[in-house]
Amino acid sequence: MKSIIKSGVILLTIAAMAIFSACEKEITRDPSPQPNPASHRVYFPDQTSKQVIGLDEQSITITIAREVSDNALDVALTITGNDAFSIPPSVSFNPGDRDTSFTLAIGDIELLKNYHVIIGIDESQTNPYDSATGIPVLSLNILKEDFAPYAKGTYTSNFFGAAWRAILEYSPATEQYRFTDCWMPGYDVLFKWKGTEVTMQGTPNSTGTYIYLPTGYIHSTYGMISAYYSQADINYYNEATKRFTFPITWVVAAGSFGANNDTFTIEEVY
Repeated sequence: MKSIIKSGVILLTIAAMAIFSACEKEITRDPSPQPNPASHRVYFPDQTSKQVIGLDEQSITITIAREVSDNALDVALTITGNDAFSIPPSVSFNPGDRDTSFTLAIGDIELLKNYHVIIGIDESQTNPYDSATGIPVLSLNILKEDFAPYAKGTYTSNFFGAAWRAILEYSPATEQYRFTDCWMPGYDVLFKWKGTEVTMQGTPNSTGTYIYLPTGYIHSTYGMISAYYSQADINYYNEATKRFTFPITWVVAAGSFGANNDTFTIEEVY
């Protein structure tokens, strides 16, 4: 019996090796294309992928650069995404120019709708294996909005121990107010405001007693801090003092730092 089992194991092992060997032979990989040795190594310098434009803006200026700059160069460009966006078919570098720019023209697009476009450089003039300086393909998310300055004043955050000059913006299309980059870049505070009542635009917690949003501040131990706005009383605005008082509890995944109000006092309306 043992010899039969042993023979079966050997046969299974041989069969498995044969299958593995056959699979190995079937796998083929084309060699990666080699960069053009005469390439000027053209690239897009690091640029933010999110582009927010104003209501009346009709173009975005795109910077493009190269590593080899001895001679003049015309390099072809491509664009994919949406017919409302267009670029020139090529861009020119003068002798000695390390960078230049071209215009992304924007046609009729909807307000507050995200559009995605991809701009590429002629591959023969790029080095796709070197991303240290920049990228050969630029991916953009474009949003047109109508937020404009409404009032300026002083924003105070006792939790962060700081006060700063701030602009309160307003969007007629959405009827929303906004503090752009309120505590950290890229993290806005949005709300609706009527009379004394303020309706925060964020995520309700499971009980609906708070509306919360991330602040963008990463605590070295506990991670992202979120601002939880109490919904017990949404009369945040005092008309006599022209001051908003935001009742915030500062929360991380491990627990809470407690309640500590933020305020904004309007000093001038545009």
